[in-house]
Amino acid sequence: MSNFARILKSTFGSQKKIWAQFAAEIEAKYENNGLFKAHVITKELPWGTFKIDTFIKRYGRSQETFTRFQLKCSNPDKLEFLIVRKRFLGSYNHKGLTKITTDYVDFDKKFRMYVSDHRKIKRLLNRNILSNIIMQKPFNTIDIELRANHLELRIASLNKDIEQLKSLFDLMLVIRNQFDTEFNVLV
Repeated sequence: MSNFARILKSTFGSQKKIWAQFAAEIEAKYENNGLFKAHVITKELPWGTFKIDTFIKRYGRSQETFTRFQLKCSNPDKLEFLIVRKRFLGSYNHKGLTKITTDYVDFDKKFRMYVSDHRKIKRLLNRNILSNIIMQKPFNTIDIELRANHLELRIASLNKDIEQLKSLFDLMLVIRNQFDTEFNVLV
């Protein structure tokens, strides 16, 4: 499918149809909760539930829709991090997290990273994972956050592109598997 066709389909395609197809492809459960409630995809994995949904964030009179990917991951050291795409007018104040740069210049040009322990996070989020994040479609907003044992990825806009949904789903699994490998967790 051409890029133009993908853009048209993701803009005008039915969320219900596209998300149901995506859920079927990854062998997950799709729930259409009605007109004014979020659509949800859940996939039961040996270590917990992987959840994809949408939510709306309001800014005064305007609002923005986000697609959110959530899952549990091992985190015995209680590490925290936040990765955000650089924005022109973005200001950040994250309690307890320190802004760092990585050794990967292409990543640092496009993203900011805030961490609780820079040595451990740099080891966990290796060049392979950072490259995978860079390769994602250039969403205006993409945030990846780890708090406690909860890993969450948020992108601005309602995502209705199956290939991008698969790519983001795979990215979340890669990050989670890296944590399990690093902490020697057996499933």
